Amino acid sequence: MWHSAQAKSPQEAGKALEFGYDEHFYIKRADGLFSFQLKWLLQPRYEYRHTEGGAANVNTFTLNSETYYEGNVLYPKLDYYISYTMAATSGGLVAGIDRATFDLRDAWINWKPEKYFNLKIGQFFLFFDHEDMQRTWFLQLVDRSIISTNLGFERELGINLQGWIFNDLIFYNAHVMNGEGRHQSNANTSFLVGGRLDFSLLGKHYAIVPDFMHSQKPQLNIGVAGLNSRNNSVNGNTLYHLTSDVGFRYLGFSFLGLANGVHNKNKRKTDFGYMIQCGYFFIPRYLEVAARYAKVNKDAALGTATYDPEEATLGISYYFQAAPHLVWKFEVSRLWNNGASHQNDYRSRTQLSMFF
Repeated sequence: MWHSAQAKSPQEAGKALEFGYDEHFYIKRADGLFSFQLKWLLQPRYEYRHTEGGAANVNTFTLNSETYYEGNVLYPKLDYYISYTMAATSGGLVAGIDRATFDLRDAWINWKPEKYFNLKIGQFFLFFDHEDMQRTWFLQLVDRSIISTNLGFERELGINLQGWIFNDLIFYNAHVMNGEGRHQSNANTSFLVGGRLDFSLLGKHYAIVPDFMHSQKPQLNIGVAGLNSRNNSVNGNTLYHLTSDVGFRYLGFSFLGLANGVHNKNKRKTDFGYMIQCGYFFIPRYLEVAARYAKVNKDAALGTATYDPEEATLGISYYFQAAPHLVWKFEVSRLWNNGASHQNDYRSRTQLSMFF
C-alpha cells in the first residue's frame, strides 16, 4: 500500500490519497469522498461443436476481455460503475483495420442513503432472471443456459429502486426501463415496468450459485419477478414475463432451480422454460463438479419459432486460489433443436477466467 505525502492539517488529511492492491487496484481519499477500483476480466475460450445432419462443425478460439471501473464520488453513498468490452467480430481485417469493437455494457450511478432505499440510474442488467443477475466471473459453468438465451433479458436503460426490508428478510427491486436493449432509446410511449422480490429464508444467498466459500450455514433464497412490456417495439404486442427460482448453498453443495415464461397477450401464445443446476466441491473451495439440464417450450409468443431447444451439460471447475480470481472450466453438452436450423449438437468447451 502506498500513501500520498503527509498532510499538515485535518482538512488536508481528509484529502490524502491512498493507493494499493487488495484483490484489485484501488485509489481512495481518507475522508471517504472518493474511491476508485480498476478490475479486469480476461477469458480465453476454446469450443468444439459437432453438428448432426451434415452441417459444418465448429472448432474455434474466442476471447472475452472486460474492464470495470467502480467506486464512489462526491459522497460515500453515491456509487458509480462502468464496464466495457473489446469484442472481436468475424471477418478479420477490413482495409487494414482490426474489427474488434468497443462495447459499453454497464454505466450507472447508485444513490444509497439507506439500506432499504437505493436508487440506481443508467444502463445495467435487468433484475429479473436469476442467471442474468450473476456476474460473468461468478458463473458455475462456462456460460449461461438456453433459458437466458431464449427467455432472459440483457442490459437496459432506465431506473431501479432496491433495498433490504423486514430485517434483511426481503430484497426488493422495482424498475422502469426502455425495454429496447443496450444503448437504445424508447421506440414508443410505453415503458417496460416490473419488479423482483428475493426472500432470504436462510442466510444471505442472493445471486451467486457456486459455494466456493464452503458455507458453514445453509443459505436458501426464493425469488419471484414479473415484467409488463406494452406495445413492444419488436412486434407491437403486449408481453407479460414471469419467473421464479430457488437457490441453495451449504458445505460446498449448490442448487438452482428456475422457471421462466412469457405470455403474448395479442397472440394468446406462451413460451416457457425451466432449468435445474447443481454442483459440489469435491475438494472444498478448489474443485467443483456441476451439471445442468434446461428446456424451452416455444409456441411463437416471441417471434414465430415453435421448436423446443433442450440442453444437458456436465462440467468441472478448478479454483486456483479458492476464489473466483483464477478459474479453469471444462464442460461437455448435448444440445437438441439448437439454433435456427433446429439441429442436434454435441459441444465441448473449456475456458480460463482471470479476474483481478
